[in-house]
Amino acid sequence: MQLDFNFNLFHDDAKIELGLQDFLKNIEIPTSFLAHYKLEILNEKKSKIQYKIISDCLNKLPLNTINKLVQYFKEIPNLDYLLSNIDNQSLDQIQLKQLGDFCILDQKVSELENSFPLKKSIQHQKILSILNQYLQDDFSYFSKSEQIDLLKLEMDNLNQNFQNAISNYEKNILIDTKIKLYYPYKKEIPYEKNLLSQLSQSKFISVSQKDNLIVIDYILPKDIQNLQSKRKNLLKKYQTLIQNKLIEINSKLSPYLSKFNNYIQLKKYRLYIYALCLFSHKSNLCIPTFQNKFILFNNARLFSLEQNTKNYKPLNLSTKSGASILFGANMTGKTSVLKTLYFHFCLMQLAIPLPATKIECFYPTNILLKLKNSGSIQKKMSSFSEEIQFWTQDFQKHSVILCDELFLNTEPSAGEIISKIVIDYIKTKNVFFMASSHYINLFELNDVNLFYMKSLINKNNLDKHKLLEQIPFELAPIKKDDKMCLQTMKNEALELALCFDLPSEIKNKITNILKG
Repeated sequence: MQLDFNFNLFHDDAKIELGLQDFLKNIEIPTSFLAHYKLEILNEKKSKIQYKIISDCLNKLPLNTINKLVQYFKEIPNLDYLLSNIDNQSLDQIQLKQLGDFCILDQKVSELENSFPLKKSIQHQKILSILNQYLQDDFSYFSKSEQIDLLKLEMDNLNQNFQNAISNYEKNILIDTKIKLYYPYKKEIPYEKNLLSQLSQSKFISVSQKDNLIVIDYILPKDIQNLQSKRKNLLKKYQTLIQNKLIEINSKLSPYLSKFNNYIQLKKYRLYIYALCLFSHKSNLCIPTFQNKFILFNNARLFSLEQNTKNYKPLNLSTKSGASILFGANMTGKTSVLKTLYFHFCLMQLAIPLPATKIECFYPTNILLKLKNSGSIQKKMSSFSEEIQFWTQDFQKHSVILCDELFLNTEPSAGEIISKIVIDYIKTKNVFFMASSHYINLFELNDVNLFYMKSLINKNNLDKHKLLEQIPFELAPIKKDDKMCLQTMKNEALELALCFDLPSEIKNKITNILKG
């Protein structure tokens, strides 16, 4: 099962770093029954329905049962070709066997799904009863029919007579020409003038010249031609009998297969749900709770960062809708916080379980991520003008807006002023907005949630390599009157610089400044 998805729907710069595709590959299951599954962004209603189905499945079916169900699904072949012939009642013998095999396996699946059944079903017993009436040996052969059996016996006898006649004919050719032929294949041998003349005298073969080759073909005797003609006639008669039998079977099955196509699509979707459940069990994922009162992320993990960071710290965030500002020195993980939020909100739009302990929030109608960049030559826009352009759009209710280093790409005093104006505007909207910033005066804003990345530098006396192992740092809320926190944030960039192998003159000056 390969997941197909238009990844252009997500932010170009973030989707690779987020490891979204690698994360989704954990859901894929090797099965031909569901070779591809197309992922689509769901609206709020559909997302809630799918999460409810996943939750019910996890609650009602034990893990070992889900594993057994997936194993059964792996035995089911791809039925797409079969489905295309059901509507016009043209199932052939191979497809009838596929249908029978599916019904037997699906009965076992349905028994295991007893506590979590599909709302729709098919009449397995009716279908199997018809197939057993006409087919035998696990649906591989037609059941006994005197007319067909007599015709097959006649064909077998005729085929044996034909093979005997051909064998004698090949022996006569060998005796007459000293050349061994295998009917019905022609033979090519190197050209020799005398040999061509000699072979032309044989009544058993025809010869011709092709470039530097002699081409030898058969001249079938009349008795063999008659046997061949009888074989063709018997085969045509046999095929007509079989075709009539297939028409009869298809007609009998038709009333019970009218909704088979829809049923198979439901089964494919159910397999996808089982794949999500297995991944959820394996990776300790959670189902989000959608509500409009607050935003809660407990131990939210960013898949790509978790795989590559030794002492990874998941994100814990508790806040409300509106505007939130995230402070902290460079290299403390502010951008990682925004990417973690973006990653989880994107998964919500796909209704996929989330790598977290608990998440509560509104359903994100739209997810917007603005990362730092150096502008666009193609668009003839600077990084600042691109950021201004970002704010010209309308923001839907319950949008998620994440901005990295808000208006940092311009003159600092102007950047701070426009940041305040934008935050005052966005905090009145029914959205979740979080931006990282170095503008300390944003503390002055009212009705804004303030956070910072807790520094570990003073506690652990880290060098650069140990520092990188700690990123991202922990997220913590700040109060507007927390002057100690303000002073700490002012010093963090200098403290971070000391973690690097700078020249001693630079380090000494930084140390003296920190000492005051």
